[in-house]
Amino acid sequence: MSIRRATEAGDDSRGQRHGEALIEQAVEEARQAGCYKESLTSNKRRSEAHRFYERLGFMQTHEAFRIDL
Repeated sequence: MSIRRATEAGDDSRGQRHGEALIEQAVEEARQAGCYKESLTSNKRRSEAHRFYERLGFMQTHEAFRIDL
């Protein structure tokens, strides 16, 4: 299992492929560690981020639910 906490790229670094490089590195590290699946969460309203993840090969698989305590 691979668990990571990611951050969102700031406006000044968008378009420079930093996020793509970080995701690709995380996926490769997980693969080398013997993980068979990498997953992430993203706010439902972040459609640009969803297209970014899909471009990198991720597939949308489900919606999540939570309760704030």
